[in-house]
Amino acid sequence: MSIISNKGENITKALNVLYKTYENLELLFSDMDKEAEQMGFVSHTDKFMRWKSDANFNGWLTSSFIKLYQVEGERGSEQLEELRQGDIYAVEINLEEEYPQIWLCRHRFDFSVWKRMPATADHWLFYQPLYLDNESLFKLVEKDEFWYSMPTAKAQKSYWGIQGSVAVSVPLVTVHSAETIRAEIFDRLRTLPEPCK
Repeated sequence: MSIISNKGENITKALNVLYKTYENLELLFSDMDKEAEQMGFVSHTDKFMRWKSDANFNGWLTSSFIKLYQVEGERGSEQLEELRQGDIYAVEINLEEEYPQIWLCRHRFDFSVWKRMPATADHWLFYQPLYLDNESLFKLVEKDEFWYSMPTAKAQKSYWGIQGSVAVSVPLVTVHSAETIRAEIFDRLRTLPEPCK
């Protein structure tokens, strides 16, 4: 086999691995929503949130997927029926890291400034507070196993009234059944500390 043929075959094999990964993630998201409902969480994202870009080749491939949840309870907003009182919980599957991770995040918002529910393209709203270490917007602090994100006044205006975030990660490969979805995702979401204000 020629070098050109081998390289082409390697690309095809890599793409097949990616397709299989996406297929497995689709199953995981479906199972997460089922377990969430049984554990008293409400899903706010029928589809996962993601960043896409035609202009930037990094945006051609989806490598960060976010699903949003809240604990079932009383309505938290007069104008948005879907919102409940309390924090927004985000489950991000991030394939960009050295080892794929699930980030469990707790975000606190001032819902009075929300005009609509987050859409698929609003991925940035829940991604950037934990990845954008920019003193003019967020200050990230690691304490024990948790990451805290403290927004500036400027960030609070631009990021829908965000008040603070806290996150912890678990390896993606540790979540592989209904039991591990409950234990590693939803039980851990419930025990995340208060976001710093």
